[in-house]
Amino acid sequence: GTWDGVFASCLLNIFGVIMFLRLPWVVGQAGVLLTIVIILMAGIVVTLTTLSMSAIATNGEIQAGGAYYMISRAIGPSIGGAVGVIFSLANGVAVALYIIGFCMTFIENLGPDASITGDPINDVRVYGLILLVFCLGMVLIGVGWVIKLQLSLLALLVCSILSFVIGSFITDLNPAKGFVGYNVGALSDNLGPDFQPFEGEDYNFFGVFAIFFPAFTGIMAG
Repeated sequence: GTWDGVFASCLLNIFGVIMFLRLPWVVGQAGVLLTIVIILMAGIVVTLTTLSMSAIATNGEIQAGGAYYMISRAIGPSIGGAVGVIFSLANGVAVALYIIGFCMTFIENLGPDASITGDPINDVRVYGLILLVFCLGMVLIGVGWVIKLQLSLLALLVCSILSFVIGSFITDLNPAKGFVGYNVGALSDNLGPDFQPFEGEDYNFFGVFAIFFPAFTGIMAG
């Protein structure tokens, strides 16, 4: 159905690791106003892409292959095949991105006392391998079971977003951790950009946009 196969899949891929772990970083780098511009720009690109996909999808039956089938049918099998190779590699990289993002957050919440190997990087590798095997098992069982599991994951995501919003009103202020509550002064201080080097890389508007934009490519999942 449309809800199970399209909406739930798209929402799960959009509300992913980039949205949760990188959106605060984007605001810190680009400021509130440019962050809104980044979200609007990404939304326009995705809207145009969705309209194009809809035009292709309503022009005949869409067979196995999903987005790849639509791409190869629109621009021909030779160019479509080359795009399909890149598309498959990109999906593999996306899986690694989500697994590593999840494992890093998971290990930070467990704390150093619960370390398996004593090295956070190796812990990420161990937990990541376990999670990857679990994901492989889900795929081997069948897509129908994956779609049912997606609905449970989507419910957890909605709860986490609600807890964030509710917690922002009732949590005690903690300036040492950067939480000062809803504050007009803090908002005015963070309206403009303040691009800073991060992990040895210098960033500008388009560099920050490039990091955040993959969150919007979740529409391809549906």
